[in-house]
Amino acid sequence: GLGIPAEPLFRSSYILKLDLSMKIWDIGGQFQYRQNWVDYAKMGETVSGDTLHVFVVHQPSKFGGEKYTRPFRQLVADRVCQSVDSIYAVSPDAKLLISGDFNDAADGYSLQSYYQHHLQNITKDAKGDNGVKGTYRYKGEWESIDHILASPSIYNKVYSAFIHSPMFI
Repeated sequence: GLGIPAEPLFRSSYILKLDLSMKIWDIGGQFQYRQNWVDYAKMGETVSGDTLHVFVVHQPSKFGGEKYTRPFRQLVADRVCQSVDSIYAVSPDAKLLISGDFNDAADGYSLQSYYQHHLQNITKDAKGDNGVKGTYRYKGEWESIDHILASPSIYNKVYSAFIHSPMFI
């Protein structure tokens, strides 16, 4: 995966049981330089008795051109959405978070797939301080390619989101 363990991302006082079952997919061997695109953690029973499902995504970059690399990002999105559908089949009101580097804008092609699977973008309109207008700046242009998506049961409880942007950025 991304080399980031999921355990430190959550307060242990809120998680009673952590079932960290990483599922790392090789999506057809088409990406020889990187095969781990998705990490999954099922945050067992929380203090409230809920289960939180967390996916950390790093979709393929646009290196080589957006149009050429679009199908690669779509393959990852399709695999994640298959898992999301499996979770919803068992628990229609499941609490899901999907976050990471999607290498796609909020209105991008692969993000549309997530939206079709009842996920909403918490960070769609997020901005930072100090002139930061996105999560990535290339040739002077800002774009948000890092997102946090949530199931309706979480999205409806979020008031705002922002991009961490200290002065040195």
